[in-house]
Amino acid sequence: MPIINQELWDQGVELNSEDEYGMDIIEATKNAMKILDNEDEFDIDDVMNRVGGQLSGFQAGIVSVGITECHSRGEEWRKAWNLREQIGNEGERYNREGGVINPAIMNIERK
Repeated sequence: MPIINQELWDQGVELNSEDEYGMDIIEATKNAMKILDNEDEFDIDDVMNRVGGQLSGFQAGIVSVGITECHSRGEEWRKAWNLREQIGNEGERYNREGGVINPAIMNIERK
């Protein structure tokens, strides 16, 4: 898999090596990156169903961060993920600002 940040990937694997919850994230991320390596086009729902149908929303968000930060197609994934997860227009804002939406985290803004 074309990892662009091997040091960060290795650190994530090491930090989660003794934690089942964390290793579920690592395995799903690794499998998603393999799909991105082998398929020119991807559908976020299809990829996530294939790699982590039992992941929590938080875990799915962390998978997306891992792909974004470690894979050569991370930016493409990030933009598609953010638009898929947005409720209003925050995905567009995250895409402009460079962030990744985590569907298990609530952001509250005062108006």
